[in-house]
Amino acid sequence: MQEGTFNLVMFIAAAAVVIGGLRSIPLAFVGGLGLGIAETLVRRYATFAKDINGFNNSVPFVLLLAGLLFLARDRGRRGGSVSAQPPPVEWTDDLPTWRKNLPWVIAVVLFFVWTFVFLRNNEAWLGNLATGLSLAVVFLSFVIVTGRGGMVSLSQAAFVMVAAFTAGKVMVEHGWPWFPALILGSLAAMALGIVVSLPALRLGGLPLALATLALGFLGDVLLFKWNWLRQGQSGWKIARPELFGINLVDRTSMIVFLGVVIAAITWLIHNLQRSASGRAIIAVRNSEPAAATSGLSIPQTKLGIFALSAAVAGFGGVLVATNNGRITDGTFVTQTGLAWLAAVVLFGIRKPQGAILAGLSTACSTTIWNRGFHFAFTPSFLHWNGLGSGTATYVGNALFGLGAVQLAREPDGILAITAMQNRARRDKRRARQADAAAPLPEGVVASAPDSPAVTLPASTASTVPAAARTDADAPALAALQLTGIHSGYGLVEVLHGITLPVVSGQITAILGPNGAGKSTLCQTIAGLVPASAGTIVHRGVDVSGQRAHQRARMGIVLAPEARGVFPALTVRENLQMWLPDAADRDDAYGRFPILGERRNLPAGSLSGGEQQMLTLAPLLVKPPDVLIADEPSLGLAPLIVEQILQIFVELRARGVALVLVEEKAKGVLEIADTVSFLSLGRITWSGPKSAVDDGLLAQVYLGQVEA
Repeated sequence: MQEGTFNLVMFIAAAAVVIGGLRSIPLAFVGGLGLGIAETLVRRYATFAKDINGFNNSVPFVLLLAGLLFLARDRGRRGGSVSAQPPPVEWTDDLPTWRKNLPWVIAVVLFFVWTFVFLRNNEAWLGNLATGLSLAVVFLSFVIVTGRGGMVSLSQAAFVMVAAFTAGKVMVEHGWPWFPALILGSLAAMALGIVVSLPALRLGGLPLALATLALGFLGDVLLFKWNWLRQGQSGWKIARPELFGINLVDRTSMIVFLGVVIAAITWLIHNLQRSASGRAIIAVRNSEPAAATSGLSIPQTKLGIFALSAAVAGFGGVLVATNNGRITDGTFVTQTGLAWLAAVVLFGIRKPQGAILAGLSTACSTTIWNRGFHFAFTPSFLHWNGLGSGTATYVGNALFGLGAVQLAREPDGILAITAMQNRARRDKRRARQADAAAPLPEGVVASAPDSPAVTLPASTASTVPAAARTDADAPALAALQLTGIHSGYGLVEVLHGITLPVVSGQITAILGPNGAGKSTLCQTIAGLVPASAGTIVHRGVDVSGQRAHQRARMGIVLAPEARGVFPALTVRENLQMWLPDAADRDDAYGRFPILGERRNLPAGSLSGGEQQMLTLAPLLVKPPDVLIADEPSLGLAPLIVEQILQIFVELRARGVALVLVEEKAKGVLEIADTVSFLSLGRITWSGPKSAVDDGLLAQVYLGQVEA
C-alpha cells in the first residue's frame, strides 16, 4: 500500500471513530460505512463538478468535515472554571531576569559567530541555516495557536502555500514589488485562517484537529490544483529582492534579515501574552464558561487566535518561498505540516525558543542525515558521509518517534526537561551550601515555614438578619425574572419549567440535593446553557437570546462552581479582566491585602479561600446588577465560609440582586431573604425564609414535597 493511500485510510478511520463518539464500536462502524456510501454516491451523481480539477479526490475530506461538524460536537455538560490543562511550571523563577536570558544571548552570539566566521564561504550550510530560520518564522505560528491558544491546527502548511502562491502571482503577473506582495500573501493566509477557524467555534480536541486536517487536505487536492493560483506544474518564481538597501541574494544578508524578523515576532508574542488580548486567550484556554461569564467573546477570541497564527504562518511561507526561489503545488503538503508540528512539540511548543530550535533542526538534520558533514576546519577523521536519502528518512522519523515517547515525561518539550534538570541541580547545590553554612544539630529535623495566613476583610455592611427586613425595604420589581425555563444538554432536559423572580437588594437562596439541576440553572441564567423554552427578562429586556459574554456586560455575572479564576494568569492579570483601571485594583488590594501580597503569583497557586476572594474582589469594587454564586462555600473552611457570606450581605446592602445556590442549607438560610427548593429540575417550594423550618427542610431533601 502506498504511503498516501495508507494515510487516507487511517484518516477516514479516525474520523469514523470520532463520529462514533470515541466510545462505541458499532457507531464507529456505522460512521465509516456511512462515509463510504456517501462518497460513492457523490462521485457517481455529482456530474456538475466533474470538470473541477481535484474534485473527486476532495470528496472524502468534504464528507469527513461535514460529519465532524454536525456529529462530533461535544454537547455534554462543561465545567465552570477548572482548567483542563494546568499552567506550565516556570523552572527558572528562582533566577533574576538577566540570568534567565543569558543562555539565549550567548546562543545567539555563538550562532552568528559560527555563521560569519566558520561558514562564511560555505554556501550549502548558509542555505540550510537560512531555510531553518525561515521555517522558524512559520513554526512561531504553532506557538500562537497551540502553545498559547491551546487549539491544535494541522493546516499550517496550507497557510504557507496560499501566502506564497498569492505573493508569487502578483509579483510575476502584475509586477508587484516583493514587500507589498509579502503583505498581501500574509493577508490571504489570514483570510484562510479565519475560514479554518470556523470549526473551532463548535469543536475542540481531537475533532477540531481532524477538521483542520481535513481542510488542509482539501487545500492539497483542490485549492492548490487550481491552475489560476498555482501556475501549472512549474509554479511561481520568487526572486530574493533588495530590501532597504540590503541585497537578500547574499546568504549572510538573508540570515541577518531573518534574524531580525524572528526577533520582532518573538517580541510581539511576548507582548501579546502581557496584553488584554493575551489574557483573554489564556482565559478562554483555561475555561470557556468562566471566560464567557467574565464578558469575553469566545468566538471573537478564537477567530483572532487563528487569524494571527495564519498571518504569521503566511508571512513565513513567503520567506521560505523567497529563500527557495520558487513555490509549486507539491512544495509543502499537509503531511509536511504534521512533521513541522511534531518538531515544534518536541522542542517546546509554548516558547518561541522551541520554534526557533525546531526550525533550525528541521532544515539542518535533513542535510546531516543525507550527506553527513565535511567542515574545512576539522580533521578528515571527523568527517562523515551520511546515511543516504533513503535511510535518512527512516532514521529521522524514528528519532521524532522516540522524542514523542520522551515527551510523556514532560509535555512542554526538551526545553522544559532541560530547565527542570537545571533547577534540580541548583536546588541541590543550594541545599549543600545551606547545610555547610548552618548544619542542624543531630536529631533535629527542619520543617517548612508556615504559609501566610489568609486574611479576609471585615465586612462593613449591615448584618441585620434577613428575617428582620421588611417588605418595604425591597424593590417592587424584579431585577431578573425567569418564566417557564426549560434547558439541558443535547437531548437530555434538566430543567422543566422554572419560574423564579430575583429582586434587587435581596438574596434568593436555591437549595436542593446533588443532581437537582442547580448548576444547570446557574449556567442557564448566565447564558452558558441555552434555554430551549421560556424567557429570561432583565430590567424589562428579554435576554434569553443573548450569549454569556453579552449578559455579563449587562451586569448578569456568574461566580461559577469551584471558583471563577484563570489558573495560568497571575492575581493581577485576573483582576485586570474585570478592573482595567489600576486605581480599582488598588482598591481590591486594600480590601483583600493577601491578594496584594500575591499579585504576581499564578492564581492556580492560591488556596481555595484566596481563589474565592479573587473571584469576589472585583465584584466588591464594581458591583454587578445580578450575581449568581454557584456553591460558593464548596471546599472552604467554616471560618472562610462565614466571611464569604458576609461579603454577600454587603453586596445585598449595595442593591445587588443575588442568587446563592447551595446544596447545604446551613449558613445560607441565615442571610437569605427568599428560599426556593429545587428537585429533579423543578422548584418544589418557594417562599420567604421565615417560613422555612427543620420539618420543611427534611421533607424537601427526602423528596416528600411536590411541585
